[in-house]
Amino acid sequence: MNSTPTPWFRRISVWLHLFIASLFCLLVAISVVKSVATMTPKRTQVSQAQSMDDCRKQSGLLLEDLEEERKNFVFPELKTANNWMEYRAQWITQLEVLQKSCADAESQKQFQTLRKLMEVYSKHMTSFAQELASAMKSLHLQEADLADKTTL
Repeated sequence: MNSTPTPWFRRISVWLHLFIASLFCLLVAISVVKSVATMTPKRTQVSQAQSMDDCRKQSGLLLEDLEEERKNFVFPELKTANNWMEYRAQWITQLEVLQKSCADAESQKQFQTLRKLMEVYSKHMTSFAQELASAMKSLHLQEADLADKTTL
C-alpha cells in the first residue's frame, strides 16, 4: 500500500496552509493598525491665537495634569499600559491644540520639553506595567505551586 499523498491532496494542503497563514497575517496587520490609530493623537483646528501668559498657564495645567495622572496611576494588570497609551494620546492632542494657538518661540520650546517628558513617562509606565505584571504572574504561579503541595 502506497502511503504517499496524492497530488491533489498536496495542492489542497498547500493552498489551505497559505490561506491560514494569510489570514493570520491579516489579523495581525489589522490589530497593529487599530493599535496605532488608538495611540495617534487626533488633529484639531485652532480658532484663535493666545497670549504668552495664557500659553504659560495652559502648559502649566498640562504639566499638572500629567503629574497627577502619573501619581494616581495604578498597575493591577498589564492592561493598564494600554490605558496609559489612551491617556497619552488624549494628552498629546491637548498639547498640540495649545501649541498651535501659541506661536511664540518660548512657548514652543516649553511644548517640546513637555512632549519629551510625556515620552519619558510613557516609556517608564509601560515598562513598569510589564515588569509588575511579570512579577505578579510569577507570584501567582508560586502560590499555585504552594497550594498544590499543601493539598498533596
